[in-house]
Amino acid sequence: IGGIQKHTCNLVREWARLGMDIDLYFPNTSQYPSEAVISEVLFGTANHRHVKLIPYQTRRSIYFPLHHYMECYWDSVAVDHLLEEKRPTTDFIYVQGYEGLELFRRKRNGKQYPPIGVNLHGVHAWQQSWFSAMEVALKLVCRPMERFMLRNCDVALSLGGRIDDIIREVAPGSPIIRSANGISPDWLCEDIGDLHRPLRLVFVGRNERAKGLHILCDVLRKMQATRSLELHVVSPIKTSDQLDAPWITYHGGISDEKKMRDLLSEMDVLVNPSRTEGVPTVVLEGMASGLAIIATDVGATCDLVGDENGWLIQSNCPQALRMALDSALQCEPGLLNKKKQASLQKARRYLWPNVAQETLRGIEEF
Repeated sequence: IGGIQKHTCNLVREWARLGMDIDLYFPNTSQYPSEAVISEVLFGTANHRHVKLIPYQTRRSIYFPLHHYMECYWDSVAVDHLLEEKRPTTDFIYVQGYEGLELFRRKRNGKQYPPIGVNLHGVHAWQQSWFSAMEVALKLVCRPMERFMLRNCDVALSLGGRIDDIIREVAPGSPIIRSANGISPDWLCEDIGDLHRPLRLVFVGRNERAKGLHILCDVLRKMQATRSLELHVVSPIKTSDQLDAPWITYHGGISDEKKMRDLLSEMDVLVNPSRTEGVPTVVLEGMASGLAIIATDVGATCDLVGDENGWLIQSNCPQALRMALDSALQCEPGLLNKKKQASLQKARRYLWPNVAQETLRGIEEF
């Protein structure tokens, strides 16, 4: 259900359909899906002849703050050793996140590799601050790593929008290829649903400050949402952390796509008040479900949301969120339906077959 995992899964699946030969490296540990599960998710019961799944063994750390980034480096060392051992005939290496740290270190020291591109997705260490000790620690750790990779890669793969600007600022000399996020054709609804009264809002995401759920709840509480709005929350939130309010419904975490589609089809407006994003998959899913969108202008969200299909607002600004919610509440049914219809039409541009071909064209031209 993670954004990078979904992106990788769909990109590999579509490229295989286009006839590309792909070596897919993944960690072989109990914390991650097995080779059999990955193969089934990608291709069902049939093994695809264009994709070779290559598991690598790596160490796992005991827990300490930011231990994940040490594990990412160990992963990158394991991948580098396998590349050295197998010496595959490779035209291009696509690195997702931090899994290429060792490749870039050895490349800088003179090791010869095929062209390497890195997709850091949201480059979150360079996005909006929310002034917490953890955020400061993340920036101290992640900014040097991201700067190092962007300045030593052959090409940066970008989700688009504001992320292009960040890459140009951090690594002015790096060329950029668009490698956007996409949506499966299965997500497209046939038509938009009827509007509800009270208006139904939906939030989908993790319960962490970067996702902005606490801001949304504070704003709705001040709006006395019981009279005019309902908030539906899809997130694995502990009961002890849930608000006891009649205008909010908690659905827990939902990983089954059919259940998620069914739920979104009963909503009117998807709200994504994140302080940092790449291309939010949930926004694409909301658009494909025929919902109007309220979202903050972070990451590549500006490519997805505008006046035609919703409200693009300033990040970390409760007043801007309040104004957008008021506007949605007061929006005439005909205009709101137009926004919902525009979302559905716009989602068609981001179908995975189109996104995968666009990324492939960029790599081939490079």
